[in-house]
Amino acid sequence: MRNSLMSLIVAFALTANAGYKLCYKVYDADSEPLEEVLITVFGLSTQTQVTDINGSSEFDVRKGYYHITLSHVGFRDTTLEWRVINDTCFVIALQPRSSVLKEVLITSKKPLAKVVSYLPNEMQVSAKDIKQFPKIAGESDPIRYLQLLPGISFAHEGSADLNIRGGAKDQTMISVNKMPVFAQEHLLGLYSTFNDKSLRNLTLQIGNIDGSFGSFGMSVVDIEYLSDSIVKPMHSFKLGMLGSSLGSKGSLIKNKWFYNVNTRTSYTFFESQLPADFWDFSFASTFHLDGRNKLEFISQSSNDNLAIAEIYNVAIAFSKVNNFMQLGWENSNREKSRVIINRLGFSQYSKLGYASTFDDSFEDEALLALNVNGQEWYTHHLSINQSISSRLTAEYGVQSSLANNIERSHQYDETLNYSVPFVLSSFEKSTLDQALNVVPYFDIVYDSANWTYHGALRANIFRNLTSGIGYVPIEGTLGVSLKRKLNVYSISIDRRTQINHNLNPFYIANDLERWSFAGENLKPQIANQFSLSFLQKYSHLTWSNSVYIKNIENTYVFRDGANIYLSDISDQVLPADGYAYGVEVGIIYNTPVQTISLNYTYGRSFVESDLVNNGTNFPADFDRPHSMKYFHTLRIRKHTTFSVNGVLTSGRPLTVIEYADGPFFIFSDRNAYRLPFYKRIDVSFNHNRAFFKGKVLTEISYGAYNVANFRNPFFVVYGGSSTDENGNYTTTYDFINLLPILPYFSLEMTF
Repeated sequence: MRNSLMSLIVAFALTANAGYKLCYKVYDADSEPLEEVLITVFGLSTQTQVTDINGSSEFDVRKGYYHITLSHVGFRDTTLEWRVINDTCFVIALQPRSSVLKEVLITSKKPLAKVVSYLPNEMQVSAKDIKQFPKIAGESDPIRYLQLLPGISFAHEGSADLNIRGGAKDQTMISVNKMPVFAQEHLLGLYSTFNDKSLRNLTLQIGNIDGSFGSFGMSVVDIEYLSDSIVKPMHSFKLGMLGSSLGSKGSLIKNKWFYNVNTRTSYTFFESQLPADFWDFSFASTFHLDGRNKLEFISQSSNDNLAIAEIYNVAIAFSKVNNFMQLGWENSNREKSRVIINRLGFSQYSKLGYASTFDDSFEDEALLALNVNGQEWYTHHLSINQSISSRLTAEYGVQSSLANNIERSHQYDETLNYSVPFVLSSFEKSTLDQALNVVPYFDIVYDSANWTYHGALRANIFRNLTSGIGYVPIEGTLGVSLKRKLNVYSISIDRRTQINHNLNPFYIANDLERWSFAGENLKPQIANQFSLSFLQKYSHLTWSNSVYIKNIENTYVFRDGANIYLSDISDQVLPADGYAYGVEVGIIYNTPVQTISLNYTYGRSFVESDLVNNGTNFPADFDRPHSMKYFHTLRIRKHTTFSVNGVLTSGRPLTVIEYADGPFFIFSDRNAYRLPFYKRIDVSFNHNRAFFKGKVLTEISYGAYNVANFRNPFFVVYGGSSTDENGNYTTTYDFINLLPILPYFSLEMTF
């Protein structure tokens, strides 16, 4: 009896002291996560935390009554009284201090714009942060925003490509919830297809990469859509010189079913020279089944048409469609500190590129290229994130993909007008290649007060189902970071492979790119990178410095005399190796009034093949040794913000015709020449006002892309060769410029 009584007392004591989770998700009035909210829990003991970049915080508490306060500069303090009897999670929207909300902008001690929130090699930024930075022709574009960071360059004028740390475009994986998407650009890359109102945040990893990201390249840009915890319904529309947009977000069932829908369309502009238009549509929604389970659905579609009319007797036209959708299920088990995510995804794009000549030497219009191709990806991703202890976290899972290289049957028809938009679905689709890719992975992180250790291991199991050729390369990551007060030191080693290659014979024309799976002629690219980074903060000033070195096996170069107009050009390339190295330096100054950033990158990227260029190395197409970028955002009045950004980079290398005599051409060595320095300055003004007691918000934006009207060459045209009486020959070239100064004006209303 005594033992039974003692057991009952012990059991009661253990139950009374059982631990529970008390978590918070804090947002502002615009449903944007609030970082650095001070949360204090008063009870048996006092605990204090601040929210992270996602507005989240979590406490371990016992059963009982608690008094909770939330405070943030510029917002009203919020207090709660709560009795904890089980795990509880609050979703809270803090209100600005002004009860009437007459002003849009709240003066606070926070910096005007948060440039980065990251450890070296990794950065996270929200859509709200992106909106603070200079607009590109009136749009707050997440991909163009990344181009202002050190170590990142772009292919050409107006490009939304990302060449990161000496890597090609296809060595940067762009994904949505860790599932790859492709060809995400509008108007030759002036914009990306990602609408900033559709997004919650963006993660960039250029080293020390998580094991959960798939088999593409050495850098990752992962995008999370805003589909959940939308506290306040909002609707918006924007009218501008280049396009217009509509958007709506809110909840269909309060605190249970959320949605976010947005659409954009451009106007056809430059009718005499560059007819162009695009549209995109996105929808994201989350439905909470219960406190642990939720479903998420994301869908996006876009279409582009572009016609460049008769430049040097050549007409060029492009048309592109792009679609992706995802369905995901997430289970959060706080008792077991485990999150399970299961996603199905589909990504598809098709492109058409056409060029014809009207030269008088031809009796009829001559077809130079007609190419209709694309890819389809069916992907499944299962991941399990397990918190083993307060410092040790593991993630493991598998990503599986079935992919098709597709072509749409076509033939030249002189009755068609190839300078107008096409309906690509009218071309009959056929499958050229099919591939299977399975990537099991394991990722582990140990985070102590000062040290963070990260390791990842993956097997990239790939098989080309058409040719029957398979590969199983092993990948991995090792990273260590040391945090000393306001300083962070980081070192990482990454080994990643790539099984999908971007074969683009026209480096300046993204819409003629062709992706091809690894196979008999194209082995998987293997990239090894070592990077060393240092980050230091002094009050409002942040200074960062990184060095990296990278080698790439099984890259490719086009053979001399390659036929680039074939449907399958994988046998028109030759194996090659590449290497890159560089130094990145950046300085950021943040205050409540202004944000200033200046960075410089020196980086080189080379390619070498025994079968090309007499076996000597040569600069890669994307090699830009010097790159300097500057941007400045200044609040000049309570409602007015001025932004300016400048870019100065080395011109891209190119191979030119040095001499021609009739049908015979003498070419230079590979990439022996280089275009002039690329220069651009963009400016923008933003005016924000609130009306009807804060129920209607307006933003007027105006400015100019390339305000100094720099004539940056888009591509080079051979102008002819001549020989003087002494036998010396002269060759002339013409630079073609497509994007002069582009002024813009837009009016956006939110209610």
